[in-house]
Amino acid sequence: AFLLCNIEAAKASKRFIQTDLNRSFLVKDVITTEHKRAVEIASIVKRSKFILDLHQTIEPTEKEFFIFEHIPKLIKIAHSLLPEIPIVTFSLGGFSESGKTVLEFATTVGSTALAIECGEKGYNPQITTKIVKLIYKLINKLELNDLPETTESIEVNNLSKSIVNEEGSYLIKGLKNHMKLIKG
Repeated sequence: AFLLCNIEAAKASKRFIQTDLNRSFLVKDVITTEHKRAVEIASIVKRSKFILDLHQTIEPTEKEFFIFEHIPKLIKIAHSLLPEIPIVTFSLGGFSESGKTVLEFATTVGSTALAIECGEKGYNPQITTKIVKLIYKLINKLELNDLPETTESIEVNNLSKSIVNEEGSYLIKGLKNHMKLIKG
């Protein structure tokens, strides 16, 4: 199934209406439009075995990448499904202080959930074509149950701290996600 998550924001061509939907799971008080939508999505996630959450980055990115909680089982699954995609993880302490992501919620209910950051926000036909091909490859592997155990080491980039992007500002102007840097 395919689920468009923040429908009201999409209609308004915005990331969110009141609060970030992907920080609206397991909140104490369900108040905002996004909190209410998170409750609806949570009922679907509870019945799902596997979730692939597609996102776009705020900053430009050299290539798409997985991002999810630092759980060894998830790292192995992501690598088995699409070994060509870099893996970025975040601490089990949470991605954000304001609420949980759909990935974190899925973990609490025993679902397997991975996210792929597909590239910089906005429509790009080349990125769209590439992501569609990757998703078909992933679906085929899942259908065939083709998840070989790997004995090779898997490179994982772990976020030790989330960094807030304030109003489109860059940490260092001109850098992109997964850009190769040369010392000096």
